Amino acid sequence: MSGFTITDWSIQYKKCADFAQQQIATSRAHYKRRNQSNSSRIVKQITDGKMGEILTAGYLRTIGFVCNEPDFEIYSSKQKSFEADLFCGQGKIKQHVHVKTQNSQSAARYGASWVFQAGGAGYGHSDPCLDTSNDDWCVFVTLDSNDESASIVGPLCMTDVHQHFKDPKLSHLVGIKKCVYLEDIAAIKSVLPPPVHDPHHSIMDLLERLMRLMCHGTTPLKSFPLTPDEMDTATKNNWIKVVDGEIIFDKDHIIDIAFGKVPLDQYTVPMRRDTSVHRPPSRYTNTASDTEDSGEDEMANRVKKRKLN
Repeated sequence: MSGFTITDWSIQYKKCADFAQQQIATSRAHYKRRNQSNSSRIVKQITDGKMGEILTAGYLRTIGFVCNEPDFEIYSSKQKSFEADLFCGQGKIKQHVHVKTQNSQSAARYGASWVFQAGGAGYGHSDPCLDTSNDDWCVFVTLDSNDESASIVGPLCMTDVHQHFKDPKLSHLVGIKKCVYLEDIAAIKSVLPPPVHDPHHSIMDLLERLMRLMCHGTTPLKSFPLTPDEMDTATKNNWIKVVDGEIIFDKDHIIDIAFGKVPLDQYTVPMRRDTSVHRPPSRYTNTASDTEDSGEDEMANRVKKRKLN
């Protein structure tokens, strides 16, 4: 989904930036194992990543999932893990959801793509999403802080994504990182949210009951066998009205509805917009290189070459 946003963007982004400053203070050794030492860059990545989680949680709820809030607890380097960022579902069994975020500047420069840690001696852990038996979900976010919006792809099941992992184009990152490009996962169908109850059934049941009650004429309000929500529905649609403590039926209107002479357009369940096929925004389609992680290493190599020359 392109252009997804939240109303309190600036407040939430500042919250993420504050979190990033606290997190890096406890995790420098962790990032050093991944060959990352640029503090300002790390803070930016943590900030954008956490904002991606906030947006993803809001998006998942919007399309019908039950989802928890992102975790803002500060963990020490030893407590770091690849635990899922979010959890969907109710009850004891929850679906694990991983969130990968790339900012729009990186996407415009390198193409919409996301990096997974693949291990390597001295460079940290390996992301369990790379395990081919992993059936967690993943959501891919392209964050545009200037427009205060994001393009969101997913949730996708990792079993559908595994075949699209690629080695980085930069040789010194092979064995350390794996990449996923939007153009490769664009045709993967998103996981569908739980089915929405069709209100037509409850509306027609209500109409049937009203017609049966209608046959008995007026009914005292205090003994009328409808719930408050049903009363609200019936009165808003002018099927009944309350006069001097009694229910009066609009018989003609109810009969017209029951026989289809008056459409129930207001109860039609809108079809969800198909988000299963994802088109990369044109400004993010340059895939000549990898994501911004590799850009840092590439720039460092250029500096080294200049020094050698």
